[in-house]
Amino acid sequence: MSRESAKSNKNGSMLIVVLMIMAVGLILITSAMMITGSTRQRYFDSSKSNQARLTVTSVAEAFYQAVYLQEITDEQLEALANGNAVLDFSVNGTSVPGASGAVDNMTTASFSKTGTDLVTIVFSTEIDGKQENIRMVLRGDPPDEDNSLFQTTVQLGDGGALGQMNVGQNPLPGARDNIALLLGDSHMGNTGSSVYSCEVVCTGILTTGSGNAFHNNVILYGPDAGFDVNGSDGAGLAITGGSLFFLSEDGDGTGDAFYNGGSVISGDFTEGNPIDADSIATYNFNFNAIGSISNQSLNGFYSDPNSFILQRGSYSNPATITTEASSRIVTSASSTMQQQISARIDEYLSGIVATAVTNGFPSSATVAASFGDPYSHSTASLLALTNTSSVSPDPGGYIISGNSLGNPSASGGTTPDVTIDLAAGNYTFYVDHDFTIANGYFNVINATGSDNWVRFILAPNVHFTIGTNTNDCGIISSGRAPGAAPTSGTKPHVYIFGAQGNTVTLGPRTTIDAYIGVYGDTSNPGIVEFCNSTNFYGRISATSMMYRDGAQAIIPYCPGPTYDETNGNISIRYSNYIVEEYEYFY
Repeated sequence: MSRESAKSNKNGSMLIVVLMIMAVGLILITSAMMITGSTRQRYFDSSKSNQARLTVTSVAEAFYQAVYLQEITDEQLEALANGNAVLDFSVNGTSVPGASGAVDNMTTASFSKTGTDLVTIVFSTEIDGKQENIRMVLRGDPPDEDNSLFQTTVQLGDGGALGQMNVGQNPLPGARDNIALLLGDSHMGNTGSSVYSCEVVCTGILTTGSGNAFHNNVILYGPDAGFDVNGSDGAGLAITGGSLFFLSEDGDGTGDAFYNGGSVISGDFTEGNPIDADSIATYNFNFNAIGSISNQSLNGFYSDPNSFILQRGSYSNPATITTEASSRIVTSASSTMQQQISARIDEYLSGIVATAVTNGFPSSATVAASFGDPYSHSTASLLALTNTSSVSPDPGGYIISGNSLGNPSASGGTTPDVTIDLAAGNYTFYVDHDFTIANGYFNVINATGSDNWVRFILAPNVHFTIGTNTNDCGIISSGRAPGAAPTSGTKPHVYIFGAQGNTVTLGPRTTIDAYIGVYGDTSNPGIVEFCNSTNFYGRISATSMMYRDGAQAIIPYCPGPTYDETNGNISIRYSNYIVEEYEYFY
């Protein structure tokens, strides 16, 4: 082989080696770029998934926190579930991952309901095709107490009246629950002198008497409500420092304001039966007669477009009634008062009055199911009460043995007491026969500020008497001394419940701190009787309440069971829904 040929072969071999090295290099570079790209894509995908999970978790937890603190109320939650709603959690104009509102960058929540107590919420977040989901199941967990039974100072069933009563004195500043709620017709005529410092709400026909003095608003609520002008002992309706409202909720129908002996009036008032009020307001009501309106300080008539005002007869003030087509209010008063009346109408139609009226008067079955058996009655211990011995039982459930605490037929002697310390726990006393507290006290101590309670559960038709006119006695649970006035800002820690046909008699020489609820219908009612200046502090929910003898019965304002004795009237409400299930799924 020539020298030139060998040299040429060597150069060719070098070229091949160089080309092979370059090919391998290209392969390695390409592979590295592919690996890098793939890794970067996996990183991006992982980041999107991680961000989606972070966003959906944050939304789910923030949503439940809002429910728990009732920023989103249980009622709103149930409405979303009942309507199978879908919410879009988008923040417009921002770059929040998973919340821009775009199709591929959004977070939603889908609601549904199973049975009566389960709400399912599916939270989903999608970011550029990567989706994370959470399924949250909430279970309704009803509270131990149904405090709606004592939403107002007094609640009475159909036919209940407030004769010879002084109701609602000395309310706490800002209290909006100082209300006597009359669920049905109420005849106060021929019942003696009565003073109502609270607001009076009646859902039936209200008939007054000559001794009735109203010092706050009177609200005739619902399409069946009205005022019987000619059946009211010639008294009319005298309101000093308050207004008269005729209100019916949207969709409930239009009521008729005035009746004569139970029949709707089609003519004038009878002279001498005036309306005496600061102002008159109507909403969804037929103001079907005007005869004599005597109060010279009457500022105006107020009505929404769904009400109908018909002028008949004469009235002293105002001189004219004007219509404002752009407003639901018809007024002849100042715009300031118009706004005040309009705001109060809104409050009545959506606040505690509307809620209490909607809840209605509970049935015996509802009360028995709610309060009848927090401890097992069958395993409750006997608590022997005598005329002379004092006892200090441990927390738990007890069946009261014996007919009385103290001797109901003797005066003086040993004063037996039942001492209860709420720091130790809750107490339930079952009373399955007629029972009298004749001498001595159930003395409930609450030095630690506990929200524990004492319940007296009355069997059907049991008569529970506190006080027999011979000895000082009672039930004390608000920290006051026997016979002393209640301290503002305190509340009782004793409940007396009877589901059907019970009578609770509050006798003379008694000091009683209790929420009393006795129920039934007109054929077998729950009755609370007041006798001769009972020193009572609490709230009453009963079919009927009556005065028997002696001086006027006094029922001062008392906060409801949810009142916070430490921080004041700022009851914090938490959700009744708890998390049953919480899971991520794909």
